[in-house]
Amino acid sequence: MEAELERVRPQIVGARERADAETEQALVGAWRLRLQQLVDTDPQAGEELRQLLEEMTGLLRAT
Repeated sequence: MEAELERVRPQIVGARERADAETEQALVGAWRLRLQQLVDTDPQAGEELRQLLEEMTGLLRAT
């Protein structure tokens, strides 16, 4: 999962740099849904995912 998030990061950053809010929101929304489904099926994964999301959010804000 982390590797997949790392691969999508450049796509999100690229959309942000191009001021392509629609693409950025689509990518972010797809991942939110995917992560929520994972948490729903494995509640123990929730804390690990929250930590990862906080890290990724920080990285996206830094760019």
